[in-house]
This record gives sequence, C-alpha cells and structure tokens, in this order.
Amino acid sequence: MENFISIKDAAKIWQISERRVRALCMNGQIEGAVKIGKQWCVPKASQKPSDKRSIKEEVKNVVVVAGVTNDIGLSITKLLLSKNYKVIGLFSINDNPPAINDPALVLKAVDFESRKDIISVCNSIDDTLAGLVVTELYFNLESVEDFDYDDFEKSFRVNLFAPNVLIRELVKNMDYSSSIVLLSSIEAQRGSFGASAYASCQAAKINLISSLCNVYSERYGVRINSVMSGWIGSMGYDEAFNKTIETIPMKRLGMPEEIAEDIYLLLTAHRYTTGTSLISDGGYLQVDEQSKTELLQTGIFYKYIEKFFTSDDTKKIRAISMMMPNEWSEDRNEKRFREYNIEAMQKGLDFKRVFIFDKKQLPKLKKERLLMDFIRKTLPCNYFVDINELKNKNPSAVDIIKSGYILFNDNVSIVDYETNDVGRGYITFNKKRIEEYKHTIDYLDTIAVPMKEIINKKQEI
Repeated sequence: MENFISIKDAAKIWQISERRVRALCMNGQIEGAVKIGKQWCVPKASQKPSDKRSIKEEVKNVVVVAGVTNDIGLSITKLLLSKNYKVIGLFSINDNPPAINDPALVLKAVDFESRKDIISVCNSIDDTLAGLVVTELYFNLESVEDFDYDDFEKSFRVNLFAPNVLIRELVKNMDYSSSIVLLSSIEAQRGSFGASAYASCQAAKINLISSLCNVYSERYGVRINSVMSGWIGSMGYDEAFNKTIETIPMKRLGMPEEIAEDIYLLLTAHRYTTGTSLISDGGYLQVDEQSKTELLQTGIFYKYIEKFFTSDDTKKIRAISMMMPNEWSEDRNEKRFREYNIEAMQKGLDFKRVFIFDKKQLPKLKKERLLMDFIRKTLPCNYFVDINELKNKNPSAVDIIKSGYILFNDNVSIVDYETNDVGRGYITFNKKRIEEYKHTIDYLDTIAVPMKEIINKKQEI
C-alpha cells in the first residue's frame, strides 16, 4: 500500500477536514480510493477534487451556536439564518428551546455542566463547520457572608470548561476557512464586587482563546476570537444600570443585536485576526472617572459655559435643574455662572429655565439669599415643576434629569451633576442626547408654572 495515503494525511495535504475526505471517498469523488476494512485509502497521486456540491449547499454553511436561548445567542442565530446559514443551536437542558420556526435551524439540548454530555452532542454533529459561536453564560450574584462554593464551581463549568470542550471537539469538523467566536465580558478586565466567579471565568476565557489560537490557528488554520460585551440593555434597568449609563461615553446601554453583529464580523470577516478580544462596551472601560472631572477642576468647564452664553451663535437657551446647593454659593465660578444667566435674559435671548424641587421646601429655600436674589433678577425666565408631581406623571423624565443641571441649545449640552469633591460636569454634542433633553423640556412645559405664581411677592425680595 505504499502508493496510498490515509484519510488523515490527505486531509492535511488538501487542508480540509477528515470528515470531508471520507465523504468524498464514499461519494466516489476520489478516483482510485479503496476501502480496506473500515479505513479508506487514497492514492498518493490524487488531486483534491473540485467541490461539486450545489450552489445551495455551498451557501448553506453550517455554524454551531451554543447558547441560543439568551438574548445575544438568539440574535446571532437569527442573523445567521437571515444570511442563509444552517445553524445547529445548542441550548441548556434547563431552558426551553427558542421559538424559531426555520428548517435551517437544528436544535440540540445539552447539559453544559457535563463534559460527557457535551462530547456526546459534539459527536452527533457530522457537518463540516464554518464556525462555532459560544454565547452560553452563567451569572449569579454572590453573598459575601454566605458564600456558595457549589455555585462558584458551576460558573467555571458553564463559562470556561464548556467552551473549552466545545472548541476541542468541534474543531475536528473545521478547516482553514472556519472561525470560532466566544462571548465574553468586560468583567474580564475588572474585578467584581458581587460576581467573582463570573469575572474570573471571563478573564480565564480570554487567556484560553489566546492559548488555543497558538495551537489551532497553526494546525487547522482556524481563527479563534472573542467579543467582550459591556452593559446590555436587555438585562434590565435597575439602579445600577441607570448609574452606569452616565459613565458610558455613548450614554446608553448596548443591545443584543449590536453584539451579534460584532460576533458575525469576527466569524465571517477579519481573515487575519485570531487570538484577540474585541471590546464592545460603548467606551465604558476607557472612562477614567478621575480624569473625567478635570474639565471642572481646571476651569475649562466654566470657560465653556462662558463661551456658551456669550457666543453670537447662541440665540436660544434652555435649562433644566434640580435645586443644587452648590450653585448658591460665594464661589467665584458659581457667581459668574449666575451672572451669565442674568445677562442672557437681559440681552433678550430666548431663555427659559425650569426649576424642579419639592414645593414643601419653598419656605426653607426663601431663606437662601443668593437663590432668591437670582430668582428675583431672572423671574420672567423661571418656571417651576414639583418633583413629586413629576415622579408620579413621568418618572422617566426624572431619570434623565437626575440630580443635576442640564443646559443646552440646538447644538450642545452642558451637564452638571451634584457630586462630591472629586468633581462634576461634562459637555456633549451628541444630537440624540440633545433631542432627549428637548423632548424632556417640551413635556415639562405642559406642567410647569411660572415661578412668580408660587412665590409670595411680599417675601420675594
């Protein structure tokens, strides 16, 4: 048999999978191939057969998606199906299968905590794979006082051990054109207060990708990468999420469809990229909270406010503010800021400011000399909305305004939140954000009353 080679050797020479060579032999597409016992032997002189599969079969590239029931897994599955891929979707035995009626989707239940079960499911997949996507994640908040060691280990089994098994088993079905993408998290680059297991797994996963690409990118030509997602909108809007939005440069949470698009690009494009992790977090990791406040601390923030009020381009000014104590101080910058407001009104600019506070606090506020002096001088421009009324009628507006001061026109917004001594303030030209503020003040106009109507004129001066 010296004139023959094994299927394994032929697969290596032709840079295709052993399964594909075996299929070519069985279909009679390799001339002279013979089967001895259970093994096929290929003539040494044989050339790699041309791919005679139909156009439809060529288009139907096969991708395994592990974790099709979570929002991101579901999104990448739908995206792949829309691009005419065949998807083998793996879902946890503890979940219900996704409600997708598509003949190109094959669903398989798997216990992601069981290496034996994962291997069994992998062995049931005979297709030559264009890719593997792993989006299955396990996240659970931990108790410091009553730490659950079993839950900690479960996190590693699902988040780290399962992807390792899936990659090592299914890479056997791949060739040089295939790609593997794992879903990770920015928790990999930061410690966690309440999910040490999850954060540790994500960090280990990044290193696993770097390590496996050394082996499989060389041996098979397979690319292995990950997408590290940030705070995703589908996960809910509790207080932690609301606070986080303000620290994200893009000022919003991500959406599952956006992460799916990143996964798809790593899966199908970026042909010279392997062993890397794409951060998709709206800029969250890039924010230096200490440096972010330098605008205020160095005076640049106030200089921009001056430019805002004095520019010839400024014709219309709108302001929304809670009753921030720091504004009514003898601080030189704050004093000049109040003067800008007064001068804007005196110049006849289209200027309106809506104060939001608890009406019950009015007797106390009237004792604030600087505040009352400012209101008296700008009275025609000032309006009032009771915070309790606003919370009842439109709580989302309160979430937008928070505890701060928002100054804006059609082109720019200056936002100043009451904080500690670390600092405050940022400037944005984001049109979407400015439109959000416009809609908010449009709503406030429907419930606002002139400030003069709630202040007794005898006590006003």
